[in-house]
Amino acid sequence: VIRSGGERVNVLPIAGELGANYTGVYLAGLEASSKYYLTAGVSDNQKGARPADPANIFVTATLKSNFSKAGTKVRWITKYKASNEIRLTNPRLVKLGKDSFMLLWTESNRKKQTIATRYVYLNGKGAAVSEIYTMGDVITEAAPVVQKGAVVWTYRGGNGTAIASIGAKKDALATPNLKSVVSTKAGIKLTWTKVAGAKGYYVYRRVPGGTWTKIATIKKAGTVNYIDKKGKIGVNYEYMVKAYKGKTVSAYNVTGLQFTRTAS
Repeated sequence: VIRSGGERVNVLPIAGELGANYTGVYLAGLEASSKYYLTAGVSDNQKGARPADPANIFVTATLKSNFSKAGTKVRWITKYKASNEIRLTNPRLVKLGKDSFMLLWTESNRKKQTIATRYVYLNGKGAAVSEIYTMGDVITEAAPVVQKGAVVWTYRGGNGTAIASIGAKKDALATPNLKSVVSTKAGIKLTWTKVAGAKGYYVYRRVPGGTWTKIATIKKAGTVNYIDKKGKIGVNYEYMVKAYKGKTVSAYNVTGLQFTRTAS
């Protein structure tokens, strides 16, 4: 970290010789709280054995009043042991408020052939103040922004570019990701990703450019599909889903998914 005047601090010492091609570190960015400079990213254990797979997510916090190695603390958010199964990429550090942050990353499991966004809320010291949450098969390719109380970013979905969002408060629910919309004999079947902590889901429908109408309340957290039996054949609809837990309701994918019901 370098600040005005040329002062610099080596917040995460990197093993190996100067000029080596491999560092094992990928930075997520730099942010500032009221008392600390924060950096975050992915790194191997920096103990000299290269490459150490998998790497882990880290956060460093350097006191503004003690801008030095002694004033810096490194926190490891994940603590995976060496294996060939877990791969962590695309870390993103997002400032939510004066002393509140969100750290997101993409996590792939090679053995299970799964991919998901994982995220955690941090305080002004860079310490985790929540568990690590999981959000479906949405990846953090683009830099997120904070808008209207939610962390929002774009990603490449099955139907092109889509928008994902997570509430900016630590008790917020992730946005369900609509995975598929297909026509069946019974109606239009929607399938979405399960949201950690949710008690159920609200399903909405509209014609493009119209007003969203709630068409179903799913009261079981484990139910992640719904068949719209009332959609008319030949009409183009957009669908979206919100997760809920009591009075807490998630954000939603503002683009929805479009589908026209066909005769089966």
